[in-house]
Amino acid sequence: MKAYRPDIDALRALSVALVVIFHVFPKYLSGGFIGVDVFFVISGYLITSNIQRSITDNKFSLLSFYQNRARRLLPVLYAVIAVSTLIGLFYLTPKEYHSLVESGVLSLVYVGNTYFARRTDYFGGDNNGNPLLHLWSLSVEEQFYFIWPILLIVLLKYFSRYLLHICVFVVIAICVYIGEKSALSKESGSYFLLQYRVPELLLGAWAALLGIKTNNQQKLLSTILTLAGIAIILFTAFTLSKASVFPGINALWPCIGALLVIVSANNIYPGLLKAVTVKTIVWLGVLSYSIYLWHWPLLIYGKASGLLNSELSYALYFLILLGLSYASWKFIEQRYRFRVEKSPKVFFLYRLLPSTLLLAAVMSIPFEMGLQKKLWFSVWGNEAKHFYEYSVDREYIVAKSCHESGGSSAKAVYIDQCSIGADKDEKEFLLIGDSHGRHFTRFFNHLGAEAGKTGVVSTKTSCMPLLSEDNFNQDSDTDKNCYEKNIHWYEEVSKKDYKQVYLAAYWSGHLSNDSENLFTKHPGALKALSDGTAAEDIFYSRLEKTIQTILASGAIPVLVEQVPEFPYPVEKCVIGNIMARDKFENCTVNSVLLKNKSRLYLNAFEQIQKKYPQVKRFSINDILCSEGICSPILAGSFVYYNDDHLSYSGAEYIAKFFIKNGYELPF
Repeated sequence: MKAYRPDIDALRALSVALVVIFHVFPKYLSGGFIGVDVFFVISGYLITSNIQRSITDNKFSLLSFYQNRARRLLPVLYAVIAVSTLIGLFYLTPKEYHSLVESGVLSLVYVGNTYFARRTDYFGGDNNGNPLLHLWSLSVEEQFYFIWPILLIVLLKYFSRYLLHICVFVVIAICVYIGEKSALSKESGSYFLLQYRVPELLLGAWAALLGIKTNNQQKLLSTILTLAGIAIILFTAFTLSKASVFPGINALWPCIGALLVIVSANNIYPGLLKAVTVKTIVWLGVLSYSIYLWHWPLLIYGKASGLLNSELSYALYFLILLGLSYASWKFIEQRYRFRVEKSPKVFFLYRLLPSTLLLAAVMSIPFEMGLQKKLWFSVWGNEAKHFYEYSVDREYIVAKSCHESGGSSAKAVYIDQCSIGADKDEKEFLLIGDSHGRHFTRFFNHLGAEAGKTGVVSTKTSCMPLLSEDNFNQDSDTDKNCYEKNIHWYEEVSKKDYKQVYLAAYWSGHLSNDSENLFTKHPGALKALSDGTAAEDIFYSRLEKTIQTILASGAIPVLVEQVPEFPYPVEKCVIGNIMARDKFENCTVNSVLLKNKSRLYLNAFEQIQKKYPQVKRFSINDILCSEGICSPILAGSFVYYNDDHLSYSGAEYIAKFFIKNGYELPF
């Protein structure tokens, strides 16, 4: 029996404190997310120590190991998922509840991280407000432990100790390398997936296998290593941020700090050991699992309900979190953790399986039968219903082939399937661009029908409609496909007699002036070349080449300015304020802020117009902005889908407003 180590519970307390503070007050602890990495190291060390000891004593059973893990983790996990689902019936929009159900069901079988890897950015995005987002780390951990005990048995039985350590080192090195490469390339899901998190768990496991630790005679060395470890953890917590390359090499620093503490803290000077293992700190470490599981849904629902709105409310949040975590630990964790089952077979077949299936069904039925949507509409009223339905309208009025995803291969423009505007054979205008071009489809369709003009729309996600011979990177399918799509677009321009070609894109995403990092960074943003050519010069060069090509065809280029964007999920702000009985009109953005972010692309537009007077500009921003403030609400209707896209219904509503109020049609 291994002696209890209060210093490790103290390290757990530090880990969970970093994570909670980061989530509640991210401005004050920009890198607090590294608390999860410290958790991984602790877990790898303790679990591997136990497995190795059991294997050495010839007492290890794989089924018993999985049973003990399930008894340790699942009861509180199920309680958190169940409570989050129940509250979500009332406080999550139908779209958000659907996300909760999908991620929750997958988290029950420890693959929730794969859902978030496909759907969201940990530091922002549509799923950032999912009450179960934090369960990704449990999925990673358990995926590791489905594999690691089996590998460890093989390594210990058939490999020499030297070769075992070589294998572990090589795996860590490879995973750090691919994690660094993935993070540098902004690959979707790099934060969440097991292959990029293996080093953190394996470092702890490796320390256990090596048996590295100071002894009771090395007080000074132990104290120095422990203080250095704590300093490294705190330094990374304060200096890393969402802009850092992570995971990869940066994830190693807090892991090294954690290892230094683990191998030495038990033998530091008694006075210091007593100070870092005071009852309160150790108690937080004991409760850390429950604190971690409850803190995020409590925070999300606190914000959604409008209750977290003052210093006093946040003080109450922490008190409720501690009380709930203690109750969870005492009445759930302790009750099930040490319960004796007859056999693993009885546990898995007659307890775990039915419980999992029942909870999955209870979560899914309200969504599948439409009950949650009806309940949500009835609770929050017609205004919320109206705004919500506008925000989620994704009915595309042309064929799906008229818009391509970023990673798909480029296809030619489909004239007949992608017609918009008046019902005529002659095509007079072409609308091309990225998803910002797509959200204008119903706008130009309505205006075209009003003016008796027929056009064609063709768009591709994250693809600027600008020509260039160096418009792609051979290592990136998305950029190469965009390059090829531009060829198709401008072949279409050259061979048809269009009168206008409308270029619409997320211009300030591709060419951003957001020095304060207030807005979400676009993964396809232009970067300066190695020869010193600035991003704005690259943009202007491509824009000019495009304009020349369009003018040579006899068409008029029309540069469509992007709509106002918001530095936060504006759809959540509006719906959230309605649910919190607050003024949704407060969900605005200062137009000066937007002009600054858009300055580089607007300057390029102005230079192009001076050089080529035939070029036209089109903007609906005067409709959405007034007296220095831009709003997602137009004449009482919410017209946005997310922070920088119009909803399809919203685009059509703006077109009707445009016509009704006598604005000049852009044809």
